[in-house]
Amino acid sequence: MKAALVAFLAAGCTSAFGQFYPGPSPTASDAERVQRMLQLFGGKTGTWDEPIKWMGRNRMCSLAEAGWRGAAAERILGIFQKAAFLNPPHGFEVQTTVSGIGRGPLDFLTDDSDATGSHSGAFRVSLSLFPGTVREAGESGMHIIINVNVIAAASHAGGHTGTLARKPVVVDAKGPILRGAPGGAQPAGTFGGIPFNADRSMVLTKTAQPMYLPVSRERYLKAEIAGPSKALAARLEETLAAMSAAERALPAWIGCDGPAGLCGTADRLLKTACPLQTVNRAFFDLKAPAESMQLIVIRVAENRDPYANYLFQRIFETVDWNALLGLVRD
Repeated sequence: MKAALVAFLAAGCTSAFGQFYPGPSPTASDAERVQRMLQLFGGKTGTWDEPIKWMGRNRMCSLAEAGWRGAAAERILGIFQKAAFLNPPHGFEVQTTVSGIGRGPLDFLTDDSDATGSHSGAFRVSLSLFPGTVREAGESGMHIIINVNVIAAASHAGGHTGTLARKPVVVDAKGPILRGAPGGAQPAGTFGGIPFNADRSMVLTKTAQPMYLPVSRERYLKAEIAGPSKALAARLEETLAAMSAAERALPAWIGCDGPAGLCGTADRLLKTACPLQTVNRAFFDLKAPAESMQLIVIRVAENRDPYANYLFQRIFETVDWNALLGLVRD
């Protein structure tokens, strides 16, 4: 069984599938961990928590009370619930949270809308996987996050929504300047023909518009210069003055050695640095009906447990991605 598991895990490292594993390839110890968990829980038939509720600002309500957003969430959940590995869940339970993003009475999450603005139809569906039962597993850290009609404040691995991810690097008159994914947006494979990115996300949209726009070095440095630190401002003014027009126009990356962490174009640490970006305000078609789903972004929480990645891999291989893409407005 171990050899078969190693072969299965290795399949996730080929160009045909997305890569859920933190290293260049899974190891025998990864397979042992998966095998041990399958022996504990693999023979159990899991469940979906029912009924699924909408988490509002001050109360829980039914999906029906959430109007068309609740109906849209049900359509998305219906596709996941039909996936072979989730129908029924194989050895784990699924808890579901559905919540609006905004400041209305049926909205719970305000962070992303405050940082980047939001479409009127924004909401989030979160699937939490618990090996065995919730009582046996406790907090698993195994989460699939589905954002609809919202461009997240950060494109970090797993779509973290902690303080650092939500907090802009700096804000200027044009709005917040945000961190992108470490190393920039990079494909790591595909599922159902849809790119799976190195930041563990899949973007389902039919628009050619990018979600984010790069920030120039000049804009970033000027924003930092306008900040409260006089000592930093003086140093960065010298840095900016020494740049040519072409250098000022280059995309800004931070996380390397240099003024305010600014990276050089050939910096050897660029792969671990973050590009700076802003939300593309022209991404959504504002003339489209409010109830249209124009963007679905599915993220998998960063998890170095090989069993979590095994579950993610099996789920993503059995979800009907064409059906999900079919929900997105042309």
